[in-house]
Amino acid sequence: MNNKIGKFIFKLRTEKGLSQYQLAEMIPITRQAVSKWERGETIPDSFTLLKLSELFDVSINELLYGERLLDNSVETLEQSTLSIIDDSNKKSKKLKRSFIIFTIIILILLLTFLSYYFINSYNSIKVYTISGSSNSFYTKDGIFITTKQKSYIKLSKLNYNEDIEIKNIKLYVKDNNKQKIILENKDIDNLTLMTSSGYSEKLTGFKTNKIVNNSYLEITYNDNQKETIKLKFHKDLVNTKVFFNTNANEIEKIEEETKTEELAKVEEPTKSEEPTKPEEPTKPEEPTIKEVPIKPQPVEKTKKETKPQETIQKEEPKEVEITPELIINKIKEKGVYADGAYVTVKEADNKKIEIYYFVDLNQLMILSNEDFIYDYLFTENKYHCYQTGITDCKESINNFLKENLI
Repeated sequence: MNNKIGKFIFKLRTEKGLSQYQLAEMIPITRQAVSKWERGETIPDSFTLLKLSELFDVSINELLYGERLLDNSVETLEQSTLSIIDDSNKKSKKLKRSFIIFTIIILILLLTFLSYYFINSYNSIKVYTISGSSNSFYTKDGIFITTKQKSYIKLSKLNYNEDIEIKNIKLYVKDNNKQKIILENKDIDNLTLMTSSGYSEKLTGFKTNKIVNNSYLEITYNDNQKETIKLKFHKDLVNTKVFFNTNANEIEKIEEETKTEELAKVEEPTKSEEPTKPEEPTKPEEPTIKEVPIKPQPVEKTKKETKPQETIQKEEPKEVEITPELIINKIKEKGVYADGAYVTVKEADNKKIEIYYFVDLNQLMILSNEDFIYDYLFTENKYHCYQTGITDCKESINNFLKENLI
């Protein structure tokens, strides 16, 4: 900024014999403000200019021009005013440029940080569920989590018959037809491995694709018999989305659960009404001994007459439509969806029958009192009976499903 005004104020102050403190008290203003005027950093405002013109007996035009005017010519006044405007404009432009440069630098730093964070975090977390089965063994609900810092693998409980005694369990990965053992243990319930990248003694050198596609579980049992399960890894979560919309999935699950609950509510009253109808006439007839043997007989006949008709009407389409689609639809209608599987439960004759349909595996699993009975893999059209060991038991499975599901 032009220092002409500041020098003129300094000259007027010294002519009066005033110090900066004395001049500041007379206006009043701070001493630092007077010092900035005289150094040419700032100029007084309109109120202060009036005070200075009164104190030093000069006009405001002379203060702005920076010296006493012998003749008040228009040109000199215009030049002084224009110089002040130019100085203020230059200062404002510098401030604007510095502000724009500062904001651009901040935006560049923010974008670089966000891009670095996005590149490092994108697709860095993967979660898989683990399952697999063989002729005598079955496992599900295992989990494999891999990140850039750590990997975590845990297999769930191994299901098998009571007459089997496990000797050893070995988890390994095939790499160029060679077995690289990850973990070896006698109890699969404790088969858990957590590792940090960089110093893991088990998973170092294994890429995620190798573990997911080439992991096996070798089980030694009884008299050194061996069975191998090829573990299936099903991708459950990958952080590849910028915005997560979980509401849609939650709504679908809620709708499926509500549908099953509504079907259960519709079926429950019909089942409860059937026993209540014969009970109502029998209860008042209990005290009359003569009527007891007479009235139950026609009721039983009506039951016997109606039941065969109903079964005949239902059995005709069932015999024609025993297909995987029919089985899956019936399980979905009567079952509940949880953890990637539809489950329907039936209790009869002190037996708890559980029928599972695993969506990802496209596999049917039937249990009785928590013991495996049948296994049906739809994709490969394979049937297996755990009680007899027969691998081709399609008729027995269909008959079982007719009685307990369809």
